[in-house]
Amino acid sequence: MWLFALNGLVYLVYGIASGHFRRKLLPISPRAVLHDVGEALRGRLAHDDLSVYNAAQRAAYLALIIALAVMVLSGLATHAFYYVGFLPRKPGERQRRLDELARFADTIICYESPHRLVAT
Repeated sequence: MWLFALNGLVYLVYGIASGHFRRKLLPISPRAVLHDVGEALRGRLAHDDLSVYNAAQRAAYLALIIALAVMVLSGLATHAFYYVGFLPRKPGERQRRLDELARFADTIICYESPHRLVAT
């Protein structure tokens, strides 16, 4: 486990120190990401030079690097996770399910509807 974290740390230090991240992943603008996603959905995204990432790829890679770094730094278990799916709708059942899940030391992944988040 620590070898994985050390490898990720070396990768981050190398990417920042060498300027690789700056050259390959920056700049990213929301407008360019939306444009490239739209072009990809229409099947018209250019692939002339495969060594150059489009804006959607740059945003995805950068988000993944940040998410993994935050997960490792947070202390969440990265070697095991428990997928729950959607929690029950009724508050009593939802609380009972959360109480059951509290005993797990693994990372727990739950889905929640945006409509239900706004309502709570």
